[in-house]
Amino acid sequence: MPPEESSKAFEKVFFSPDERPIAVLGQGYLTSVLNGDLSTSVLILSTHRLYQRGKIFDRQLGGRYTSTTGSRVVAVSDVTGTAYHEVNNVGILLLAAIGLVISLVCCNGGRFWFQFVPLGWFFIIMSLVIYFASRSRLFVVEYPGGAIATNARWYSQQELEAFQKAIALSKEVRTNAQTPSLHP
Repeated sequence: MPPEESSKAFEKVFFSPDERPIAVLGQGYLTSVLNGDLSTSVLILSTHRLYQRGKIFDRQLGGRYTSTTGSRVVAVSDVTGTAYHEVNNVGILLLAAIGLVISLVCCNGGRFWFQFVPLGWFFIIMSLVIYFASRSRLFVVEYPGGAIATNARWYSQQELEAFQKAIALSKEVRTNAQTPSLHP
């Protein structure tokens, strides 16, 4: 996106005209999300706020994440921490283990039970496919009222760490600017 288009796009997102972009997580999706495609997510860090547009993940009471679409905004000064972690559904691996047990029992159970071996292998294969397809990597920005979370599966470790660093440095700059000096 050319710089003049980029600044106009950010003007639509930013609340204040004196805000400037610092970092974007999901740069490749920025144009489509700003044009209304909310199937992916973009995090935009400005000099004052962190904006999220697109697919948003919310942590429920049991610790599971559900997704919705929309937008969130948090003041940089309110950010309390960032993290990225893998979310795995271990229950599906248990289904694969059950399929393995069924297959082993049926293999040793005689001619009648031998016909159920393909069913056991079907459970194993489908469980593993579902497990690997449903795994997700989330990038979470925490603040006193909750958290902003986005699917970070497509981002490299370096991109995530660079965005974390940008948030930390931006918060540090905002905090230092608001803290009065003790030395006259």
